[in-house]
Amino acid sequence: MIKLRQIAWHTLKHFNMKLLYQKQIWNEYGYSEFIDTLRNQFECVECEVIPFTEELVAPIDFIPDLVLGSGRLVDIARNNNWPTYRSFDPSETEDIKKKHFLNCGGGYFKLTEVDMMREVIGSRFVFVKPCIEKMFTGCVIDLDKPIEDQVQFSTSDVDDPMEELVLAAPIREIKQEYRIFVVRGEIITGSLYKDNGVARYELLDGVFKGSDVYEFIRHISTIKKGKNLLRNFTGSFDVARVDDGYMKIIEFNNLNSAGVYASDYQKLTEALHDDILLGLGANLDSTMFP
Repeated sequence: MIKLRQIAWHTLKHFNMKLLYQKQIWNEYGYSEFIDTLRNQFECVECEVIPFTEELVAPIDFIPDLVLGSGRLVDIARNNNWPTYRSFDPSETEDIKKKHFLNCGGGYFKLTEVDMMREVIGSRFVFVKPCIEKMFTGCVIDLDKPIEDQVQFSTSDVDDPMEELVLAAPIREIKQEYRIFVVRGEIITGSLYKDNGVARYELLDGVFKGSDVYEFIRHISTIKKGKNLLRNFTGSFDVARVDDGYMKIIEFNNLNSAGVYASDYQKLTEALHDDILLGLGANLDSTMFP
């Protein structure tokens, strides 16, 4: 990454890249500070999305090189063919051993299939989260109670949320949760964001490369069938340390709409700058697996 940055600055240092970012409406930790850091490398333009639509309050007259904001803003970007990083279908991770995933003991169901969930999970209490469309935040539900009363559905393009597939899995006790950023297979930075169920933000730095979090990610990206599974991956991992002390994958996130928390904003900014400047990753055909 350092060599790429040197090439970029010596050959194209005056190249003017534009960032379109969404106005802060979620009070998300680290978002404003990250945008301020990005201003050192990008021309930053703030935007707002008209609620419940896929339209901007004020249309723009340029094509952004990078888009940051909600899933709805990412949808707007894709509809306009602006460069975005990819979102990941669960099927794309099938080459990673199932045991590495937090919710490996579950299955995919419609929210209406309560009886099937109970039979497979073996409990009235299950953890559920959407497969692809972010129509609600993952949560624990009681199958003996109406699901509509327990899940807060967001504004999304889904016509009937109850008919969409969700992942349902047994409840696991989570000790810590981390978000790790990867650009073209290189682990860039990361942050603790939850500690024993309580929000806590802490930079993974210094001894990070010797930590079990880092080594876990390196382990699941080892050579298989002659290829590094994460060679082309650009996005973020959410990983958890569970009750038995082991690390598990929670999910993969699209980089355009992933919260940065207490990550190293400068390192992430430089990695994104290099990636976009040299045309490596910010496009629709950036693939997780080569």
